[in-house]
Amino acid sequence: MMIPIGDEPNLRGTPVVTYILIALNVAIFVLISVPLSLQRADAGDPAVRDYLRLVAQSGVSIRALLESLSAYDLFVFKHGFRPGAPNLVDLLTAMFLHANWMHLAGNMLFLWIFGDNVELHVGRGPYIAIYLLTGIAATALFALFSLGSQLPLVGASGAISGVLGCYFLWFPRNSVRILVWFFLFVNVVRVPARWVLGFYLVVENLLPFVFVASGSSVAYGAHIGGFLGGLGCAALVNRWQAREGVVRRVSRPPPGKVVAAEGAPASVPEAFAAAAERGDWSRALQIYVAMPVPERLALRPDLVIELADSLVTGGELEAALAVLQRFIATHPKSALLPRAHLRAALIHLKRERLPASHQHFLTVLDLEADADEVDAARAGLAEVQRRMRARQRLRFD
Repeated sequence: MMIPIGDEPNLRGTPVVTYILIALNVAIFVLISVPLSLQRADAGDPAVRDYLRLVAQSGVSIRALLESLSAYDLFVFKHGFRPGAPNLVDLLTAMFLHANWMHLAGNMLFLWIFGDNVELHVGRGPYIAIYLLTGIAATALFALFSLGSQLPLVGASGAISGVLGCYFLWFPRNSVRILVWFFLFVNVVRVPARWVLGFYLVVENLLPFVFVASGSSVAYGAHIGGFLGGLGCAALVNRWQAREGVVRRVSRPPPGKVVAAEGAPASVPEAFAAAAERGDWSRALQIYVAMPVPERLALRPDLVIELADSLVTGGELEAALAVLQRFIATHPKSALLPRAHLRAALIHLKRERLPASHQHFLTVLDLEADADEVDAARAGLAEVQRRMRARQRLRFD
């Protein structure tokens, strides 16, 4: 058994919308789904006849169905999205209904692991828009291949697949922690996020959609549609951020941002550059932490790396690591990316976080690093392996 349990590195901040979405889905299940599942359906409900007519076409015994029909079955029939009877309200309500505990738990686990970085990267408002739009895209693709179907679609997996699509594009260097449990063997391994999400898209959804979708209760088409919708949204956000990061200026800074006095820098990026160039790294860090993503994209990359180096010199390793992680997440094509990964690897090595250090050193070798960076990464890998062997010897002694 293999279960994803987390990802790394993570952007700093509190993913409020992700927590609210998880809480809302769980609350709806506990307060609506569970109580209705324990109630018998009202035989006088007009929807019972339509439901029985639909299910009877599959050859199921009507008598057996009536004995097991719950009020929640009818609720899903009314408020899940049916391609044969499309309704805009059902398009929304279907995203927050789940078939059972396992359906809910799987969806919320993926939202908890991958949603935080996506939300913190793009911001709360755009994140909500992406979640809902990709959920709609997922349902649209499902409906396209199920025209006329009266079987209701429920679940948040289409919208969550959209989040995964965004993550795939925005965090190509991240890794996912996988719990591997095989009889007495239990271990946690780190796998590149793109491998995990690629496996999810191709093996768990695309192949079943092509070969077994017609006989399955899993909406593979919705998962594919959501993921593709997420890729599209992420690409559009990248274009917007690149454009805004170059030309945006702060005319009226919100509370906590830089307030420019007469003759002072006219924008937050310029204020950061001014603080960095005069060596006021404490002020530069304060400005950097408060910046939204578009303004970070307008910064000189070398100044951000210098900020991290200054924090390391001052012994603030975790703050330096946070700066480097933000740089890695927001500058996936920067020429200074190998240097950022190398700095992060050395910090993890100093903190004895060997798996994370190992991953960053390997990433340096995968990138177009210069000779000195390659040599440093190889030396770092050798040191990581030496420490890992030392740990194993201690474990066996």
